[in-house]
Amino acid sequence: MKSDSYSKEINGYWITDGQFYNLKPENVFCRQFEKREHFLNGNENAHILFRKMFQVDAVGKTHIKISADDYYKLYINGEFVREGPAAGYYWNYYYDEEDITKYIKEGENCIAVHTYYQGL
Repeated sequence: MKSDSYSKEINGYWITDGQFYNLKPENVFCRQFEKREHFLNGNENAHILFRKMFQVDAVGKTHIKISADDYYKLYINGEFVREGPAAGYYWNYYYDEEDITKYIKEGENCIAVHTYYQGL
């Protein structure tokens, strides 16, 4: 039995790969003042896939807030949902919010995100 009054908020957190943990942001503005030959950090063109299984007892209105540096594609239960992210800077990331109710089903669900980091 579905209940429209069922409500549960899950607070998320940043997920990263170990190669990016504690990576310091580079100044990509006014690069002419920098003494470095290039701004690449050895992690250029990195594609990382994230996947999480989760259980849903009752389907109700469901939204997701998502962002990435530099690019993502979001899939739920094998269906493409959206790509992004909203434009931002390392000191002020924005997020995309999407109604994903139509992608969620009772029982086991899978959320998958394909991310791309260009290396700047």
